[in-house]
Amino acid sequence: MTMKRPLLVAAAAAALPALGVCAVGSAAAAARTTDTTIRACQAKKTGVLRVITGKKAKCRKGERRVSWNSNGPTGPAGPTGPAPAWAGTPFLPVLLNVPGRTMGTTGGQWVTIGSTTFTPNSAFRYRAEAFFALSGIITCPGSTMSNMRTVTRDSRIAFNGVAVPDGRDANGDVPQGNALPDLTKFFLSYSGPQTVSLMVKVDDSTIGNNPPPACTMPISDAQLQVIGYPVS
Repeated sequence: MTMKRPLLVAAAAAALPALGVCAVGSAAAAARTTDTTIRACQAKKTGVLRVITGKKAKCRKGERRVSWNSNGPTGPAGPTGPAPAWAGTPFLPVLLNVPGRTMGTTGGQWVTIGSTTFTPNSAFRYRAEAFFALSGIITCPGSTMSNMRTVTRDSRIAFNGVAVPDGRDANGDVPQGNALPDLTKFFLSYSGPQTVSLMVKVDDSTIGNNPPPACTMPISDAQLQVIGYPVS
């Protein structure tokens, strides 16, 4: 197969396109002089190359002597390739463990359940995430099909009180029929000290004239983290 031929074959074929090279000898016949010049004899009729050694080696009848250098001149530098969107190694400036708890309704308000402050570096962009269910719903004890109370919980991450965009509307609700996008797509720049917070909102709704009493929403342990990505 062609791939098994020595590298010298490729060098010969590339250096002599005008000579109509059809084949070359084996690697055992190849030799290079100390001046990096490769010498060979080429059959005038077939173009077959036979590599020879030594400056004084002679070609046979029906051959002509050819030579080329194994080290060609340095070519011009190629264009600079595009830089990656993020270069270097990410780091973790914020790692916050938020203990679990139970919560009643919050009256439609967002409540912070854990926060910490860090100072961003302008050479980085940041992505926040929480290892924590973004939403939940429970049915209160004593509910029936005709008289029911449900409690729902939504969650969000905020920097200095401004929520990280995650597909929710101004009320923190997910538009009907829309799934939350991949939060890893949001790489944001910040300046000055930032308080990053994990926030929740607990609401209840009822069906019927005699729903059961309000119940509390269990909230599991959570881990809030911010990852910094170096800007190229």
